[in-house]
Order: sequence, then structure tokens, then C-alpha cells
Amino acid sequence: MASSLATGKKAKKLLKVVVAFVLLLAYHCLLRTQEFSEARCGDFEWSACSDKGVLRLPNTKSGKRNHVEEQVSITDKKLAAFGRAVMKDLQPGDRVLSCSIKVARQKIRMLLEDLQLQNLYILPYSFRRGGATAHFKAGNSMPSTMARGRWSSATTARIYINE
Repeated sequence: MASSLATGKKAKKLLKVVVAFVLLLAYHCLLRTQEFSEARCGDFEWSACSDKGVLRLPNTKSGKRNHVEEQVSITDKKLAAFGRAVMKDLQPGDRVLSCSIKVARQKIRMLLEDLQLQNLYILPYSFRRGGATAHFKAGNSMPSTMARGRWSSATTARIYINE
């Protein structure tokens, strides 16, 4: 009984770590909720020195519309190392976020409560918006931000960027 209780606590803690990773990934890569919730271990390619990566996005809205498989680069060294660590025991077909998006939303709420940020009305798509704003404010051009967020129009991109 005590062993299964400890295993349950370990699994909950691991899920929090995975949720933290996918939210950081969503922010860095400007991912839609469906994109980060459906990412599989095999969708990631890591550089040999572990400081960069690429996430293939096989089923994006714009990819389907344009008949292409999109991808986004992971250029943050710490995020790449975190991602490799999170996925070290996963098989290529395994989803990184092993729970449903409904459970992930609950975990996000719990994580925000742990950080005492529950009153900020942060939702899963907030990380795409925040990442787009940060990318643009860091001195990147609108076309660069549009490419990173995979938006075809500046009008749409501006919806996500809080200037």
C-alpha cells in the first residue's frame, strides 16, 4: 500500500514536471494548445550536443491548409536539455504529455496555484501569446515573429502580440 502511494505521488510530480516543460515549450516555440498537447517523443530531434532541437508539427492548422509539415526550432539551451531529460524514458510514439488536455488544464491551474499566480487568468493558449509578445519585443521583426508563430498575416499575428 505504501509503495503504491509513493508511486502515485511520484507520478503526479513527474506529470507536473512534464506540464512545466510543455508550457515552456509552448512559450518558446509559440505553440497552439493542440500542438503541445499532442507532441510525441518522435516529433523531436535533438542536436548531438543537446543544446538545440527541432519539433516537427505534423498536424497543424496552417500545415494542413498549405499541405506541408511544419516545424519549429528549439534554440534555448536549457529548454533543450530539459526536454531531453523529460523524454529520456519515452518511446518515439509516446505523447510527451501523457494526460488529456482536460487533465493538463487542471495541472496548469495547480501549478499556477503553487506559484500563487491563479488570479492572472492564464490559460494554455496564453503561452503562445506571451511567447509571441516576448519574441517581438526582443527586437525581432514582425515577419520573423510571423514565421516563428506560423501566421500568414500580420493582422492575425498582431492579435497575439501585446505591444
